[in-house]
Amino acid sequence: MSQPPQVPTEALSRQWKKSALIVGIMVSIALLHIVTGPHYQGPFPDFVNGYLIDILLPMGLYLLLTPQDAKVPFMRPWIVKAVPVFLIGVVVETLQYLDVPIFGRTFDPFDYGAYALGVCLGWSWTGSCFPGYFPSGKWMKFPLSIDSRAFYRYCQTQYMSERCVLEQQPF
Repeated sequence: MSQPPQVPTEALSRQWKKSALIVGIMVSIALLHIVTGPHYQGPFPDFVNGYLIDILLPMGLYLLLTPQDAKVPFMRPWIVKAVPVFLIGVVVETLQYLDVPIFGRTFDPFDYGAYALGVCLGWSWTGSCFPGYFPSGKWMKFPLSIDSRAFYRYCQTQYMSERCVLEQQPF
């Protein structure tokens, strides 16, 4: 009977560090939401009550998806994580516009921008602050005006080079 493959201790340690970092960020966001509450009167009350959580929650959701990069290859491109996170915010805000009270009751069109900013912050954080922990940050460099075939070729070359890096240094 063959034994299951052994996972290197370094890979487990790195995965634990990523998970602990993400949990710490999410707990901080939750505590901030609890502390500020709906009747916050401290500095910048309009911004804190109206937009801060709309920025931080999508950022946190994006960060929650990043530890999956090493395990689930199709999750490596940043766009695969960014689009669903942004769409969750768009659906929630659109339902508020339609008077369906989900996660709030007040429609604000600027919330769409706050959701986009939150996703962009999460994306930029993975690439700039934690490049060794989140390989998806390497996907940040691509031109904005390219055709779909060039984008596909770019993704293929990035995936293959990242796959080689991941195979040499287990996550």
